[in-house]
Amino acid sequence: MWGVIVWNYKFTEFLKTSVEEEGIRDFAEILNAAIKNNLKITGLKFDRGIYTDLGTFDELKKLYEKYSSK
Repeated sequence: MWGVIVWNYKFTEFLKTSVEEEGIRDFAEILNAAIKNNLKITGLKFDRGIYTDLGTFDELKKLYEKYSSK
């Protein structure tokens, strides 16, 4: 599971090639292919804090409602 991802130009080019030339649309598949192609992947563990999944509009709406001024 990943919460936030940051990448450099090498991964941007890999991502572009994967999508445009190879037709890969699944991001996990692209990330795994990057690892197999020796792109450096580093994880950072956060021991405290919260994680909120924002994969859908409803999840984003719930977060907005939770933190917006009333």
